[in-house]
Amino acid sequence: MEKTSSGKNNNICFSRFHLFGQYNHKLNESKFGQYNHKLNELKFGQYNHKLNESKFGQYNHKLNELKLGQYNHKLNESKFGQYNHKLNELKFGQYNHKLNESKFGQYNHKLNELKLGQYNHKLNESKFGQYNHKLNELKLGQYNHKLNELKFAPPVKKARQQKKSTPNILSKLKNELQLTWLLQTHSKENNPNDWSTKVWMCEFEPDKDSSGLTTEIVATCGGDSICFINCETGLVHKKYKQQEEVFYCIAWTVLPCRTFDGVGERKETLLAAAGVLGDIILINTEKLVCYRRIMHHKKPVDALIFHPMKPHWLFSGSEDGTIVLWDIGLPFITDDPSVKKKLTLHSSHSTIRQVAICPHGKIIFGACDDGLYAWNISEIEDKTELKAEYSFRFNSKSKPLDSANCINNNLIAVKRIAEGSILIFRSESEFLKDDAYLVQTLVWRKTKTPFLKFHYNAGSNILSSGDDEGTIWLYELKLEKKGKSKVDYERLVCSHNHTKIFNHVAISNPPNYVAAVSDTNVVALWKSS
Repeated sequence: MEKTSSGKNNNICFSRFHLFGQYNHKLNESKFGQYNHKLNELKFGQYNHKLNESKFGQYNHKLNELKLGQYNHKLNESKFGQYNHKLNELKFGQYNHKLNESKFGQYNHKLNELKLGQYNHKLNESKFGQYNHKLNELKLGQYNHKLNELKFAPPVKKARQQKKSTPNILSKLKNELQLTWLLQTHSKENNPNDWSTKVWMCEFEPDKDSSGLTTEIVATCGGDSICFINCETGLVHKKYKQQEEVFYCIAWTVLPCRTFDGVGERKETLLAAAGVLGDIILINTEKLVCYRRIMHHKKPVDALIFHPMKPHWLFSGSEDGTIVLWDIGLPFITDDPSVKKKLTLHSSHSTIRQVAICPHGKIIFGACDDGLYAWNISEIEDKTELKAEYSFRFNSKSKPLDSANCINNNLIAVKRIAEGSILIFRSESEFLKDDAYLVQTLVWRKTKTPFLKFHYNAGSNILSSGDDEGTIWLYELKLEKKGKSKVDYERLVCSHNHTKIFNHVAISNPPNYVAAVSDTNVVALWKSS
């Protein structure tokens, strides 16, 4: 399309006008968007534009009739939806465009100069935003289009940004944690030379005001006593004793509590404990009072855990091969301290060493001497007994399981005696189906010492386990959706001569404290510096 000049003003003479939006399209030259297509054939991307016929996507533009989508534009009359455009007067909605002066909203378009918002379009030079379009050369973004040759300049490569290295939380913990206290808190008759009482479990008190966090108080159980120790000061805050009992396990929960004035709501922590007698006691930790004793199991209870979604549901795993669900109610609100037995879960009559529950609360696991069993407890309203949904199949020779922890809804970690590793299994169905497969093997000490249970801290993704050489193994689980996850580990060493076998380990959240309990009546406490 050639330019034609008229007079000194050197203005462009247009035979006919088509105003499409804010664009001025000439008869043989169409400006679509920021592109100016000249000559006889412009090949732009997937578009083939010919002189008399331009095909843009689904649009077919002819000389005398332009059809754009649902619009039919004729030479003398263009119809845009609800708009009626005539030769001498174009009406766009609320806009009145005349031949010599077009008003688009706040825009004033004249023949010789079109002002479109912040854009100033002149005859020989159009400025579209950051773009400078000249007659013979179109610069469109990174593209340089010449009249007979379109050069698509290669995109400018951005400098690769270096990933910020995140400090390894385990290295940070190892550098900051200091072995601060070695306490003999479970001595028989307060005998300072008691190196024989076994301390079996430790668990940090949940923060009653902040879900997922813990306090600096750790509960430990062993012999005939349960101790509440302040890890910051190393002092035994409280101590509960029961003659003839040997406590094996404890579990914390947080329940609503009645206020003195009846206004508002506050919460209190409650501790459940059990052991060799088979009885379960419920302790009001604020008053250090056992307000309820549950007598049901005929054999020792090795595992206790509260339901993650219903904090008043307590599960007890026993050496009689059953897991029992108890509804302990809301003892801090009502005057009724009664406890109801809701459900009995049956395995193959082997000892239940540990119990784990998925965070969604639908699947419960029992780590038994003959394997790992799973029960679906999502629909139990009309049931009193339930058989296992399925059990895990291990590739190697069957060995007793002594520990199991749910990492999340898709992952569970288990440990078998004398295997020297911790196994992590994944289920795509969140364990609702028998589809679990091994995804990770964590290196651990190979020992025949049984019942060395590990602990998982969901807040920091740290799994911890003690061994029989006075070492605490800390694993940081960098979880991924599929495949193996990268696992870093560090070790904390206790050099105390009498402390070699750590039965259980717990980490606070945030991880400012680590507690480990031993076979020799020692509670070891690490404190962050």
